[in-house]
Amino acid sequence: SYGPHDRNVLDLWKAKSEKPTPLVVFIHGGGFTAGDKAEYRSASVSADLARAGYVVVSCNYVLGAKDKPGVWPRNIADCRDAVRWMRANAEALGLDPDRIAVAGGSAGGYLALMVGLSDDKTGPGGDPSAKHSAKVSAVVDMYGVVNFSKHGKGVVPGVSAADQAAYLPENQCDAKDPAVLILHGTADTTVDIAQSDAMAKALRAAKVPHEYIVVDGAPHTFDLHPKGKSWKRTGVVGGVEVGSASDKPDLTAATLDFLARTIGK
Repeated sequence: SYGPHDRNVLDLWKAKSEKPTPLVVFIHGGGFTAGDKAEYRSASVSADLARAGYVVVSCNYVLGAKDKPGVWPRNIADCRDAVRWMRANAEALGLDPDRIAVAGGSAGGYLALMVGLSDDKTGPGGDPSAKHSAKVSAVVDMYGVVNFSKHGKGVVPGVSAADQAAYLPENQCDAKDPAVLILHGTADTTVDIAQSDAMAKALRAAKVPHEYIVVDGAPHTFDLHPKGKSWKRTGVVGGVEVGSASDKPDLTAATLDFLARTIGK
């Protein structure tokens, strides 16, 4: 348990290590109304990263329809609190509190972006009185929703028109943000790949280090071993344009390479 609510629970995946280990917090998907930390995607990604030597936390968070009171921005706050809990317990768990990444798929991709890009004190779900920081050093966004209106879901309820923009990750980018890896498939019929195109464009405009991998033929809800044909990578790392390609769809090596460069091994 990382908090007082029934949904404030997490699973911990930890490889044996004699030195403080970097951590990845993984956030499940489910359209903000369903899903669980033990879903196949979360378990698969967590196991892959744990085998590579990372500590991985898969967390639950409050669920509910967008018009249900107490859901927004509590869901964002829950994910921030999971990061804070891990940082507060870093010594006991053998973690390196200065090397934390956040990742997620679909709705979890959105939440990961919000944790990584918006201010952990003043942004949606922020806590100015928190004893521990929820800031992270890297974000992995797997086909996340980044604009509700583009996705046909309208706006966040209970939020004034003036504050709606704060809930869109593409509006939260600035040069101080951590590096971002975006993964999206061309056959995704749930979250239009144009949303990830827009997210990558916003990161580039804000001069945020980022990599964008498009998997040809991959559908929605994949892990690091998607169905598909191949992938292409674009982005900016260290101020330099990057580009590469693979004739296979597997994303394990590319994701581990991103994490090694951002939070180490």
